Amino acid sequence: MQLYLSSHHLLGNIKQHVVRYEIQQCGSLHAHIILWIMENDIEHITNEIITFVPTMFNNNKKKFIDPTDAMQHNLYKLVMRKKLHTCGNRCKHKSHCKYGFPFTMQPNQQSKFNNYTNQWEYYCPRHEDCNVVSYHASLFLLWNAHLNIQCITSSYWSYYLFKYTMECEPHGTLNLNKKNGERLGLRDVSKVQLQLISSLIINKPISPQEAAFTCLQIPVVQKNVVVKYIDSKPPHMHIKMIIISRILGFHPIDVYMNRHFHFENMTFIEYFTKYESNILKRLSSKCHGEDNLGNYIYTTNKLSRFIDFHPTHNIERFVSNILLQNVCFWRELDLFSPSNF
Repeated sequence: MQLYLSSHHLLGNIKQHVVRYEIQQCGSLHAHIILWIMENDIEHITNEIITFVPTMFNNNKKKFIDPTDAMQHNLYKLVMRKKLHTCGNRCKHKSHCKYGFPFTMQPNQQSKFNNYTNQWEYYCPRHEDCNVVSYHASLFLLWNAHLNIQCITSSYWSYYLFKYTMECEPHGTLNLNKKNGERLGLRDVSKVQLQLISSLIINKPISPQEAAFTCLQIPVVQKNVVVKYIDSKPPHMHIKMIIISRILGFHPIDVYMNRHFHFENMTFIEYFTKYESNILKRLSSKCHGEDNLGNYIYTTNKLSRFIDFHPTHNIERFVSNILLQNVCFWRELDLFSPSNF
């Protein structure tokens, strides 16, 4: 599928993509795919997304007519088998479907944006089409499985990210003993049972499918852009890896303070957003010089992510990050100089 999307341009020219695999409760595998396509392809790709049963409807018999064309017949069978939403207890919320079914009829073949709902409305010409999940016909025939394709707005993209960031993994420790177990209502529970309860709370059980992903070394999240994580913790929290008095890796602040003098007016955040250093010399990339640690400096094509501390819980680290964003320095003492506050 990635080959068809990238080489055959079924959804236009794709700039960036992110794929996240998930395991449903029934054990089936499904993927969440986000695509960023070129601006001049957005309109015609959006117009190719439809919520429509691809055949005529017989009003007298109250049923769809099976198409005679082979390709249309295959698409019709797929839509009837995999794209019709039936509301039930699973999706009902206060007598309304949480997925928005049935959709509003939209007879125009050009998709339109509804400013009230802040969503796109696709070709949906008849009342009988209002429970069809949106799809792209060519992609659906190739995929041969359920898919829900939508053109999303920035607000829904933010909501999507927020939803998954709230699904954090268990972390920390929990030591249940007899005394605090009784306070939690766990009476007449043995020590082994308390240990088992602790393990179930702080660990995440994985399914056989997730275990297979791990064993096959298939990343659960795949993307075409590499993200580099930059440690921006304050000086007293720095960690250095040392073996037999030899430093295995320098902290990013050490790398920054040993930068080439051409970058003297560049802040820590700006430096690592634009450049990266490597001990190996690349023949295919333009080198911008060599730093004092012997690393070669190159323009980076990776996305930089810095540790983002919350001001309420980590005020010292939060202030430190603000200084790294605004102050140029050669020594850590200069960074925390009174003149910077």
